[in-house]
Amino acid sequence: MNEKSIKFLNIIEPVIILIIFFLIPLISLFMTKTKVLAFDNIYFYIQYFITFIIKFFIMIFIIRLNPNYTFYDFGFRKIKISDLKYIIIIVATILAILSISSYILIKLNIKVNQENLIRADKKFIPLLFILFICVGYIEEIVFRAYSTVFFEKHNINKYIGLIVSTILFTSLHIYQGIAPTIIIFFVAITLYVFYLKIRNLHILAIAHGIFDFIQILILIYSQL
Repeated sequence: MNEKSIKFLNIIEPVIILIIFFLIPLISLFMTKTKVLAFDNIYFYIQYFITFIIKFFIMIFIIRLNPNYTFYDFGFRKIKISDLKYIIIIVATILAILSISSYILIKLNIKVNQENLIRADKKFIPLLFILFICVGYIEEIVFRAYSTVFFEKHNINKYIGLIVSTILFTSLHIYQGIAPTIIIFFVAITLYVFYLKIRNLHILAIAHGIFDFIQILILIYSQL
């Protein structure tokens, strides 16, 4: 790939990612009128897993295509036994943030409960867990790994990347309501800080997926 092609790629690449992973999902959320999150339909899972595979391989293709990137840069690193403690630490930290934030918001008389109803079937719980691990991988590779690498490669302060990434990530969760969105803002900052520290995509994605899974289980069983 010649220098001109690389420059063009560096311009078009973030635009493509912004459209696929931010603008399209955001528009879709605003166009969706339903207040029910349905996790009780096998076709929902099939549709999501197909979408996940497409999005994941788009990111893989982008990483392979750009000569300035390596998979190591994006956190595709082996998980050591000693690294597994970070999964527990990250999940525990986010749950603590969730609890503290919820307490403060309640004291401020701000409604904390998510505005969307959850519809789920217990037989799909294993699929739900796999789904959220997939969610973790997509969101971490785009909003943490890509954001970090992009700003580093362009010699831009990493904290600017943190701010931009956090705002974009939080915007995609506005549909959950004001209070959950505020909480997610702080969760996004926490995940970014952990990524800067350990630079392991697998650890972050798994921890992210486990947290989402725990959170959705709480919501499901609270509505029974």
